[in-house]
Amino acid sequence: MKLLAIETSTPQCSVALAVDDVVYSLVSAERNTHTKVCLTMIDELLGQANIHLNEVDYFVTSKGPGSFTGLRIGISLMQGLALALDKKIIPLSSLQTLAYAAKPTSKNILALLDARKSEVYGGYFNDKLELLFPEFVLPVANLPNIDLANSLLVGSALTEYSAQLKQRFGNQLHYLELPYPDAPNLLALALQNMAQAVSACEFIPSYIRDNVTG
Repeated sequence: MKLLAIETSTPQCSVALAVDDVVYSLVSAERNTHTKVCLTMIDELLGQANIHLNEVDYFVTSKGPGSFTGLRIGISLMQGLALALDKKIIPLSSLQTLAYAAKPTSKNILALLDARKSEVYGGYFNDKLELLFPEFVLPVANLPNIDLANSLLVGSALTEYSAQLKQRFGNQLHYLELPYPDAPNLLALALQNMAQAVSACEFIPSYIRDNVTG
């Protein structure tokens, strides 16, 4: 089985390729350069694995939420490749991917990404990565009540809104320095969710915010 994943929902761009049990991956050190680096990184990984693009069985990408521009780049690229090669795409939540990267843990995971406009995108997952309530976009001060003693916070909001988060939750919340979802974890999560594969035309982004920019 061969899967190609790209993660472009944040300022970081990453690509991962699974060829059976071997995973190849690259992360761009430059922020917000997705258009410039995505195809080059894909070509490099295909070369490392010594396979052609048409040998890939599934494409994988984040459906959101996150940067509108970044998501459109990743989604459009994967839709184009899937259409051209008559393959399917596995769309996954960027927040669930971020939560997956925090495993293993027995705690619930609050994944928060900077949504600009003094807001955060959020998802609150149990230890099985099931949402405890729908993903949201909210100011930090309006974040829902959670089980502080049994929760772990991950995501870029930890840096961007550290003061507000401490004001909202105090010192009771546990933190993990894990700012962004990435392609290797997206790929690993996709392997557990193969049934979610859709055609390029069936792909539905999840922006959460109605008016999206950036």
